[in-house]
Order: sequence, then C-alpha cells, then structure tokens
Amino acid sequence: MKSSPSSALDLATLPEGLRSRGRPLSVHRPWGAVIADAQARFFARIFGKNWRNFGRGYGFQKAALLGFGVFGFLAALVFVWIFFYHPPKNEDPRFVLIAAGVFFVFSLVLLGGAIFMRHPDDEEPTASVPEKLTKSVPDMYLLYGDGLAAVTDGTFEFMAWKDVDEVSSVWIKMDRQLVLKKGDERQMLVWNGFSEMGELRLAIYQQVNKFLLPGALSRIEEGKSVRFGPFTLSRTGLKYKDRKARWSEITSMKIVSHGGDQRLTIRTKGRLLAWCWCDTSKISNWNTFYDALCRTAPEELLTTSTKPRW
Repeated sequence: MKSSPSSALDLATLPEGLRSRGRPLSVHRPWGAVIADAQARFFARIFGKNWRNFGRGYGFQKAALLGFGVFGFLAALVFVWIFFYHPPKNEDPRFVLIAAGVFFVFSLVLLGGAIFMRHPDDEEPTASVPEKLTKSVPDMYLLYGDGLAAVTDGTFEFMAWKDVDEVSSVWIKMDRQLVLKKGDERQMLVWNGFSEMGELRLAIYQQVNKFLLPGALSRIEEGKSVRFGPFTLSRTGLKYKDRKARWSEITSMKIVSHGGDQRLTIRTKGRLLAWCWCDTSKISNWNTFYDALCRTAPEELLTTSTKPRW
C-alpha cells in the first residue's frame, strides 16, 4: 500500500498523547496546506528564508508603484509618438491611440496610489476576528497500526480499529464523507480533500476489515446470520429487505457502475427484473460484507468482479 511519507513530521509538534505512539505509518493533510508548504519551500530557495518579508516594506511598495507608474506613462508617450509619426500602415492607427490611453490611465492609477499611500504607522489597527468555537475539519490525519488519529489545534481524537463497529458514508457539504462509528456512542468523520485520500480510505477499509471479517465468518459458520444494512447473510442464502433467496435460486451477482454510483446487482431464477439493485454506499461495512459474501456464496456464482480482495 502506498502511503504519504511521515519522515518530515516533527513528533514534538504533536499533542502529548500522540508522541508516545511513535511515528505514524502515514500523514494526511489538507491539499491546501500541502500546496502552501510546497510554494513556501520553492520561494525560500529563490529568495532565502526571509522571503515572506520580501516586498512588504512601505518604502519598497511605494517605490514599486512609482516605478510602474512612470513606466506606464512613458509607454503611453511612445504609443502617442507612434500614432503621429509612424502610424501602422496595414492596421487601423486608432488602436495605437487606444493603447496609449490605456497605459496613461494605468500610470495615473499607480502614481496616485503611490502619492496617497498611507504609512502603516498612520493606519488605525483593525479589530481582531474571533476564532470559530468549533472546527469540524482537522489539521491532519495520522494513520497508525492500531487506529486513526485526527489532530486539530493541539488536540486529537483517536479511534482504534478494534473499536470500530461500522464504516459507512454520509452526505455533508454536498459531498460523501467517510465516517467511522463505535455503536451509537461516538463517530469520527474522515473528510475528503486530504493528501493521498485514496490510500487513506483503503488503509481504513483493510484495517477495520481485519477485525470485523473473522467475527462475521465465525457467526456464519455457526449457522447464524449477519446483518449488513439492508442485507442479511447466512449459509443458506441472502435476505434483502423483505425478500429472501437461497443460494440455489441466485443466478448471478455483479458489481455495476451506474451514474457515478457503484451498485450490487443480484438476479434470481424466475424473475425478469433484478432481485436487488442496491447502491453499495447504503450497505454498512460494505467491504466486509463484500468479502463475507464472496467467501460464503457458492463458487459458481463468483466472477472476476466478485472475488475476495484481501
């Protein structure tokens, strides 16, 4: 599994409860922060470590406005000279006069800004903006061998893989977000927009599946049924909502992509339409259900798209 490197992470910057865990397997940060850090490193190599102060001084900014203003004014004079003494022969000379006017207005704006530019000492201090009381999206996710940590403003939340009862998804902010649940007591959201999001999701599925799948298979071997959202799986067959089907009645099981969604399609004997056509995002612990289904169903029902992955 490919994961984001954690060698650059300074463990001393982590909350005290996470430092003792050692270095995480991978670090996942918002893409905005990752890009900003890359830009900072790039500019630091070009302008030095103090590149952020480059061009911020009052004198430098005023000199830059004056310089560009003078340049625009001279460019306007050049275009006026071309219009009167060397007008273009193959094109309408009025375009040259229009360009002169544009540069003249541009220079006036810059020169005016330089002249009326206020010194920072003369400006009234702006009122500080209060921080939000809550911050829903964490600063980073840290993947460990025994769980997942979400770090936010010096605090953290940790969810152990063995404590996760359900991995599902929920629509928030017009997007489908991953959520880890421990019964009805607590849950951890895994927001989209973080670095190596695909690898993070895959690692979560694999780690949680290591704990959930053996228990599900053990119950099935004992002759019990295991429920996964609208499905109930047993040695004798499947139940989908209020419909039941024995393995001998099922003719095919396929995973079909439809309109950006992934659906599990199951057909049975004597039915013209599919016995079920269910969006996999509505199946709790879909990955565990998929593996349990592939290990329980008869071999003849399995195809290249329905084989245990892990």
